[in-house]
Amino acid sequence: MRVSDFENNIAKNAKKNKFEMLEKTKNEARMKFSNNKLNHKGGKKQLGPISTGNVGVQRKNDDEFKLGEKVTKDSQAIKFLQDGYLQSYIDFFYLTNETTPSMIVPSQRLIEEYKMNKSEKHHLEMSEDSLKKLYDDLLEAEKYLREGHTIECLHQYEGVCKAYERLNDYETASYFYKRCLEVSKEAKYIDGEAKAYMGLGIWEEKVFNIFESMKYHETALEKAIDGNLRDIINKISKELIRVYNNIAKEYEKKHDFTRSLEYFEKCLDACKKAEDLEMEAKWYFKIGAIYEKLDDLEKAVEFVERFLAICKSDSNGSKIEKKKKLTGNAHK
Repeated sequence: MRVSDFENNIAKNAKKNKFEMLEKTKNEARMKFSNNKLNHKGGKKQLGPISTGNVGVQRKNDDEFKLGEKVTKDSQAIKFLQDGYLQSYIDFFYLTNETTPSMIVPSQRLIEEYKMNKSEKHHLEMSEDSLKKLYDDLLEAEKYLREGHTIECLHQYEGVCKAYERLNDYETASYFYKRCLEVSKEAKYIDGEAKAYMGLGIWEEKVFNIFESMKYHETALEKAIDGNLRDIINKISKELIRVYNNIAKEYEKKHDFTRSLEYFEKCLDACKKAEDLEMEAKWYFKIGAIYEKLDDLEKAVEFVERFLAICKSDSNGSKIEKKKKLTGNAHK
């Protein structure tokens, strides 16, 4: 399949796969919860049958239970249910059973790298310390959510994202950026929306879905611009510059200079949004080189002159010229 075909169809295929995975894992969570849910007998609440491994669950009376000291995933799950934290229970179930519905679909390239052991996804260590940490993070997130403390809630979820990033488990991390997105939308917190979309874009890039990454980053930038979030605009723009550049270079390798030019021009536009004059000069020079390859010498000269104008007028001009000499002629 041509890259351009993939660019047109990837969103539809990914959406279908994500929906199927989400429905499957939701059903698994519901089944698990239904086996552990509170049953009403004689007007009093009782826990149904629960498998707890080495953790003893001893009945004190009709609605009080005493857990053993050893921490396992079952004991922590029971605590969520006893205290009524259903969202945390569902998330904890997903994570500890490795059934988390992903927002991203790994590319064929990543799958092949897994097979050849070039990339490796690690798993959550089921130690008492890691289970306690996960329990605390999820519990605090839901508490903050209930109390309306959006920023603190997002901070907790982002901590879980980072933990799975360290495990190279980008699919699981993407689920919690989706949670961040849902929380931000509900609270009408546009900063959180922009950051969540950017996070999803980063994870798509990690699994080599470059066009999906581009779309998430572009949505993130739109949100940041709508909210006039200067710092976030700069950060997302720089992420987009890298993504656009990678796409442009792939087209350039195939000698498809017209498509390459399209994405180098997107790099230039992102530089302007980031208000990065030094980077802007770089892309003027690169675009001039592409026009030369397209035999449009008039345009090539025009963009090189723009590059030179920035070098002469900007206080960083000497720095830009020095970088050009060190990195070599972009026409090569």
